[in-house]
Amino acid sequence: MFKLVDLEKSVTAILSSDLGIREKASEIRLLVQEMLTDTSFLMSCIDQAISNFEQYPNLRPHPPLFISMEHQFAVHLIYWPAGHKNSPHMHSTWGTTGVFFNEIVIETFNTAGNSENPELTIDNRFDAKRGEAGYLLPLCVHRVSNETNQPSASLHLFGTDDKNEPAQSSTVWYGDNVGMPGDSKARAMGIFCEMLISISGDQSKGLLIRVFALACNETKLRIVKGISERDIELSYQLSVALEQELVGSDRARLSAINQNLAQKIKGSIH
Repeated sequence: MFKLVDLEKSVTAILSSDLGIREKASEIRLLVQEMLTDTSFLMSCIDQAISNFEQYPNLRPHPPLFISMEHQFAVHLIYWPAGHKNSPHMHSTWGTTGVFFNEIVIETFNTAGNSENPELTIDNRFDAKRGEAGYLLPLCVHRVSNETNQPSASLHLFGTDDKNEPAQSSTVWYGDNVGMPGDSKARAMGIFCEMLISISGDQSKGLLIRVFALACNETKLRIVKGISERDIELSYQLSVALEQELVGSDRARLSAINQNLAQKIKGSIH
């Protein structure tokens, strides 16, 4: 069982070693890939991400999951809309990326000509599924995309080139640095919902309750349905809370469902 703090300790140990930058990045990739298979680690990341949304609801970009001041690296979760593709870019430091949910595509580029406006040609394409990880060395031009029809999430570890800003890495964009469309908080809550409803236990249930408080109504309904077989009383409580947020025919339909649920719960008690 891993926690987010275990990632920080292990990465710190790797960065403190005498390995070269390529070997360090490779070791961190293997570590991230291992941890992404661990349910406790995933929930630890979700827990911290939810805390960030709770504490800094209007802050953009979202804060990292954590920043290691001593060894100058940060860990981020990035939530990719369906069909989104960013522009080619490069970072001035090492980076490791792991697929947290769904899948992403990483393309790397060869450059030729003027360094400020180079001619880019695709060198490699990596189709990465949930649990897989890779690394990039400084100045590698690359692009990230989500070619599926569902949101994706990726876990990123970035080094920094400025000790005064340990959460940042200088980035050069080739093309427009266009922000992601849509509401990233709603997208994140939808992703967390899908991950947590498949995980049993009280911890996942507690996280789902926090997701419910931050989510859009569509995700709230998904949570109500998703936990109904595991905990019908909690499902009913959340469904009643959702009913209060609805209007018109939607509220009337959910009210009728909730009345039936109440009778079912009452009958199971007796």
